[in-house]
Amino acid sequence: KAENPWFDVEHVRDSLRFKTKLAHFNQVPRLLRIIQTYGVELVKLDTRKMIAPKEWGWRFVAFDLRMPNGQLVEFYAPLRELDSATVKQPNHELFEQWRQRDLTTLTPAEKTAYERDVETSHHRYQAAYLTAIHRMGYADESAARASWIASI
Repeated sequence: KAENPWFDVEHVRDSLRFKTKLAHFNQVPRLLRIIQTYGVELVKLDTRKMIAPKEWGWRFVAFDLRMPNGQLVEFYAPLRELDSATVKQPNHELFEQWRQRDLTTLTPAEKTAYERDVETSHHRYQAAYLTAIHRMGYADESAARASWIASI
């Protein structure tokens, strides 16, 4: 609530969450069309996190959806390389170690450990992202970014 004062019960959507692993950026528009054929309303589409991830490096497209019964749900779509067990599991374990911590109260040693874990996670996700964009045929991140923007 401190970070998002507008947040209230109607924004609780983690009670129902699902995902699709993307093979290619061009699948996102098709996903939107499929979702809408079932009477599901797109409330919010967040594509920015695919190109500019937050500090831990997790990249995905987030869809906030309103189901026909009014329930808000979260649907997210990472690239399959980022969601592989060898990448996501160890990164999620690192994230979970720090998730509930008040970062303003860390000791110097804890802060060093936190920064190391963030760097490890970010590096692992970045390597998986580069593998994915090369598999899709992009020479580099700039080419992938241009394609991503054009596909949305």
